[in-house]
Amino acid sequence: LVALPCKYQTKVLFAEDFKDLYKAEWSNALCEDRKELDVLGVGAYEKGRLIGLAACSADCDTMWQIGVDVLSEYRKQGIASALTSRLAIEIINRGKVPFYCKRSIGGTLVDLPIFLDN
Repeated sequence: LVALPCKYQTKVLFAEDFKDLYKAEWSNALCEDRKELDVLGVGAYEKGRLIGLAACSADCDTMWQIGVDVLSEYRKQGIASALTSRLAIEIINRGKVPFYCKRSIGGTLVDLPIFLDN
C-alpha cells in the first residue's frame, strides 16, 4: 500500500496531540464524548495551520474507525483522500483493521463499512 500524495505538509498525531482539537471543525475526525478512544491521526498543515485531519478511534480491539475533516476553503484538493490513505497505512502497520462508516443526517444515505486489508 502507498499513501496518496498531499501537496501540504502532513504529520502523524497521537492521542496527546488531540487535546486542543476537540472543536466543531474537527468533529468528524474526533469525538469529544469518546475522546478516550481517539488514538491516532494524520494532519495536513499549511504554514503551521492545521487544515485537514483524519483520525481514528479504537472502537474495538482489532478495528479502528476513521473520520476525516478538511477546512472548507481547502476542500476538493484530494486532502481527505491523502490523509485517510496515510492513516489507513499507519493503522495497518499497528496490526489493526481500518474502517470508515458514513452515515447521513435524516437517514437518507447509508454506506456499509469499508474494510481495508493488505
